[in-house]
Amino acid sequence: MSTYQISLIYPNTISLYRITSLVESVSGTRIQHLNFTSQGKDLVGTLIVETSDRIGFDSVVRLMRASKGLLSVVEKQNVA
Repeated sequence: MSTYQISLIYPNTISLYRITSLVESVSGTRIQHLNFTSQGKDLVGTLIVETSDRIGFDSVVRLMRASKGLLSVVEKQNVA
């Protein structure tokens, strides 16, 4: 399993459940760690996911970027 980090910025109107369900909808992907803080009207945080392959991670990022309401999705390569 490979571990990747995703940095997100999204408004308070989007539920965290919506984000986690996007990640878990990709086969072979699971959430390892969540860290979100409020920055005014937006939530900023990191999401660390484990995937069986790079294609799974790319699918998660693609789904998040296509999702309406997310302001920013920044992917980072392998994390420890």
